[in-house]
Amino acid sequence: MHKPQDNSGLFGHRKLFSAAVLLSTLLSSISYAVENACAPMEFGEFKKVEGYVGTPVLAHYLLYRASDIRLEKDYNPPHEGTIVPKGTLTESYEALVNLRFLDSNGNFSEALATKYQALAQNCYDQVSPKLRGPHGELIKIALAQTRPELPAAQETRIKINKHWLFRSNSHEWKNHAGCPLIIHETLHLLGLVDEYLETQMELTGPDHRKHLMYDCRSIGPRKSVMNSQNTAFLGLGLSWFARAFRFDGRDSVLAPAQFSAIVTPGCGDTNAIYYACGQDAYQTSKASGGHGCAQDKPAICSDRNWIYKVANLAANTTATTIER
Repeated sequence: MHKPQDNSGLFGHRKLFSAAVLLSTLLSSISYAVENACAPMEFGEFKKVEGYVGTPVLAHYLLYRASDIRLEKDYNPPHEGTIVPKGTLTESYEALVNLRFLDSNGNFSEALATKYQALAQNCYDQVSPKLRGPHGELIKIALAQTRPELPAAQETRIKINKHWLFRSNSHEWKNHAGCPLIIHETLHLLGLVDEYLETQMELTGPDHRKHLMYDCRSIGPRKSVMNSQNTAFLGLGLSWFARAFRFDGRDSVLAPAQFSAIVTPGCGDTNAIYYACGQDAYQTSKASGGHGCAQDKPAICSDRNWIYKVANLAANTTATTIER
């Protein structure tokens, strides 16, 4: 879950954001606040990714282009595509997050910080081998402390909430957070949006009745880590049950559009579909008490497999006006 935002305070920003996404849809060449966003990164290059870089989620990470690697086994893409054979040379990246863990009152504790840094890094180490692109490319997520020779991204403060039923978000985790939740919330810091159907938070509509929020959201497949992280981990062979029975599962946590959004942040060319479909992930229709959904949203955004489509928006979709 992305940390809920006050839509009324962001409405002016949202109108500008929607205009930017529309221009991306038409031209497929706009960049969002990241220098040389669409230029390929060379080994050893890095860029700080901060702020809104194409989605309505604040990104905070350092992207580092690591050395190319060879696939240790055949790579089977998560949805469709040709198997990439073992030994193929592929790109690799590191996404470094700078997390500062605090107690529920916002106070720093060395013991708590040490505990959750270890918890997060162990999770990243477990999942990173399956953070793959469409051709087996690799992203390794790690804490900034593991690469002190590189500049750190902006610090992200994360409170640890001690209440068992607390609903976690990217800036506050429940104290028994497991790896699926940690990965989901960390991917928000890498700019990815939620893809699940909201079932809890509500607004009062013009009919004076309660309605679920975020009904403008483009819903992803159930197996997506940004829809249901627990379902995703089970299918990936990353749950305790799957590991106990040595079930290897799918080869990648990430869909192609998600991978592209992380390694080419701000590039409206390669990320045209992801930005267009993700633009109102946190907007609510007027009928449900919100500001309304984006107009001329591509039809592909209504297909739950939209996260498997990368770039070439005109070839993949036709725009439809959404009246909600």
